[in-house]
Amino acid sequence: MSSLAVRNEVTNYINANFSAYPWFDLSFHWDIDEVSQNQRDPFMLVQFASPGESIASLGPDNCWREDGVLMFHVCGPVGGDNMALMTVAEEFRIGMRGKRLGVTVIESISPPTNAEGAAIKFDGNFVGFTMIGQYVADHHD
Repeated sequence: MSSLAVRNEVTNYINANFSAYPWFDLSFHWDIDEVSQNQRDPFMLVQFASPGESIASLGPDNCWREDGVLMFHVCGPVGGDNMALMTVAEEFRIGMRGKRLGVTVIESISPPTNAEGAAIKFDGNFVGFTMIGQYVADHHD
């Protein structure tokens, strides 16, 4: 899971810039279907992952670099307008990549995909397009 600083910065940015659709942090849900069961319109799911951090500099103000991955899933009902979901995903991707959000820098976000094994899957009647974001965050002691 990403650090609290990264989670807060990404959460605040999504709330401020992409409020047209509801979104959910999957860190706080055990079951994807738990989130989707009450949704009738497009929504987004976010996952935070960081394999760890490494030292970026030593000195009076040590700097630790966190490298991580953000998974963004734009989802909607099966049988809906998948091209509209792709448009939402692409707008989100373009609007979020290359941003500095305080200590967090969103370096890149992959184009959306719904390929088998690469996208989120539901047991229910929903489809999802997944994008993978790469970030770095420098934390100082």
